[in-house]
This record gives sequence, C-alpha cells and structure tokens, in this order.
Amino acid sequence: MKIQAYRHGDLLLIPVDSIPEGLPKKDNTELLEGEISGHVHRLNGGTVYAETPTIANDFLLGFFEIPTETEVTHEEHETIVLPPGKYKFYSQREYDPQENRRVID
Repeated sequence: MKIQAYRHGDLLLIPVDSIPEGLPKKDNTELLEGEISGHVHRLNGGTVYAETPTIANDFLLGFFEIPTETEVTHEEHETIVLPPGKYKFYSQREYDPQENRRVID
C-alpha cells in the first residue's frame, strides 16, 4: 500500500479519511513554530485542530481540514500546495538510538 505524505521542512503532513471528534479548534492556522528561528509553518486557509503530542500518539501535533487547494508557507522553505482534504501533522523525528528526537528547524 502506498501512503501519500508531504514534507515541509521539519513538518510532516499525511492525508486522513476523518478527524477525531472533540478536538479543540485553533484560532489560527499555524501548524508548527521553529524552535530556533521562530518562523512558522502556516496554512493559508482551512481549520486546524490541536492535539497534545505524546509518545503514545507518536507526537502527533494535530489535524486540519482544507476545502480547496491551500498553500503551506514558511519563511525558510518553498511554499507547497496541498489538495483539498483532511490531514494529520507531525513534527519530523530523527533517529537516535538513545532518544526519540524532533528535527529542529
């Protein structure tokens, strides 16, 4: 089975069939802020739902829904365009035999 996924710097976006009910809606379209630069991965539209990242959910940051093609922007990366749909998103992880580390952008 082939899984479609999109990468945008340290952000991983994966299409999903549905979004769990009861998640809080964010009042903005920010997906992830870089720890070092402070720059933000942001959707140019849609609705973002927050999730609490834990080891149990593989550090899932949340979900979003976009009704039309939508850009994902960031000051240090090229803009990408996503097709309409529902997605879950994560901060990229990097392998380290000692710990589960986030990619720092």
